[in-house]
Amino acid sequence: MAVMAVTNRNTSVKPGPLTGNMRSQIDIYNVTLTRDTLGGHSAAETLYMGGVWCVAENVWGKVYYLDKQRTYEVQYVFTIRYRLGITPNMVVYYNSKRTLIIKTVNLNDLNEWLEIHVSNYNSGGERG
Repeated sequence: MAVMAVTNRNTSVKPGPLTGNMRSQIDIYNVTLTRDTLGGHSAAETLYMGGVWCVAENVWGKVYYLDKQRTYEVQYVFTIRYRLGITPNMVVYYNSKRTLIIKTVNLNDLNEWLEIHVSNYNSGGERG
């Protein structure tokens, strides 16, 4: 009779190289659009996650024109522990600035770290 050895693998997230650098906090809000009786839209923001520790990296933004429409590139990159459900239709408040999520990146596809790329402007060139 053969005896198989079973190893107990710890599946908890281990501290990574970014853990000690998380010195900033952000608040993430859901944005829901509602239509009023006159056909207009109004946006309501509800808190999705508050006080999320992150590594905040300020990236230089560039303005360029594409089809005569002003477009802005990413202004900040926030690196947080992986959280499910953060989408580009949300907003991030950082140092009392409202920023729009451009995209999220699951680093190395390991569900350990999530990069959130944000900008102060939306695709129409309006301030966020």
